[in-house]
Amino acid sequence: MLDENDFMHVFSFDFSKAFDTVRHASLMTKLAQLEIPDCIYNWVNDFFDNQAHCTKYAEIVSAVVNIYASVIQGSAIGPTSYIVTAADLHPVITAHRIVKFADDTYLVVPSKNSHLCEVEIDHLRA
Repeated sequence: MLDENDFMHVFSFDFSKAFDTVRHASLMTKLAQLEIPDCIYNWVNDFFDNQAHCTKYAEIVSAVVNIYASVIQGSAIGPTSYIVTAADLHPVITAHRIVKFADDTYLVVPSKNSHLCEVEIDHLRA
């Protein structure tokens, strides 16, 4: 980009709640489209299947609720799950770039397209 532009805009986004938005069904659909061994797919599916949560406070236990979205950010599978889920996030304009690592996302827009920065940012918000 710098070969053809005087400068570029780099916007950094930290989707701090990104891991909470990973829907297990969507993740499994996207994983099924990847060329991964069946045993890996089945392991991930088993990992997310029948997840539930309850809270205990002052000897009172809440009802058990099934979990259909969210991955633990500190887990080994967390960043990979988010990356697979966000893999189809692309810039509006093909000359722009979106670079992702875990829940950090960078939008790169060349100077000649400065007027389109807001369009790309709005697209990432959606």
